[in-house]
Amino acid sequence: MSTIEIKGIKCHYLTYGDKGHDVVLLHGWGQNTSMMDYIGKFLGAHFRVYNLDFPGFGESEEPKTSFSVEDYTEWFREFCEKLGIENPILIGHSFGCRVALRYAYKYPVHRMVLTGAAGV
Repeated sequence: MSTIEIKGIKCHYLTYGDKGHDVVLLHGWGQNTSMMDYIGKFLGAHFRVYNLDFPGFGESEEPKTSFSVEDYTEWFREFCEKLGIENPILIGHSFGCRVALRYAYKYPVHRMVLTGAAGV
């Protein structure tokens, strides 16, 4: 378990593997890292995988103000920047797909896998 502070919010994330392309797992609304844990462990044999708790979920702190989807997207951009994640493979579920799509609209991604995508 690791933590990182972004925009004054301490956030929890897990990593699996240490080789290959960067993969980031984006959970759905009301979920946390445990939802994507099995996927992270499986993919960790071939990739460097990041499994995060969005602000206000799991073991991450609550945002000090209400976050919009755009706020979560910019928070995620900074998460990637601070950890040196470039051109990631994004795997999103539900709300995580909203963030993945907005991120991919603005920043380069290698690939995306969307499941149960909200707002599509």
